[in-house]
Amino acid sequence: MNEFKKFKIIDGTFVWENIKFTSKDDEGKEVIQFFDLDPVVLYENSTRDTSRSLQVGRMIRNARKELGLTQEQLARKAGTSKHYISRIENEKSGIELMTLKKIVEGLGKRLQISIE
Repeated sequence: MNEFKKFKIIDGTFVWENIKFTSKDDEGKEVIQFFDLDPVVLYENSTRDTSRSLQVGRMIRNARKELGLTQEQLARKAGTSKHYISRIENEKSGIELMTLKKIVEGLGKRLQISIE
């Protein structure tokens, strides 16, 4: 595990220069390569850490329902799509801070963030 903590990001790829192997190029010359992992492969094989989730989607859904708004109505007020509101409410999509602000304002509320 300590060896895997020694990665670098080179050209958008996770590379472990400390984990080497040899192979042959097209001309049959021996080439030293480093173990690497494409970020897409890493993402596709990862599981979501729900213990760190802020559950923003659940808060938006609860506030929307309390106001009697549909996802479509909220989307119109926030300047986004019903599909996006659905993805956020179901924690299937991340959300940028300015978009969150627009959605919260679409709910007639004020966004307040605190770091304690």
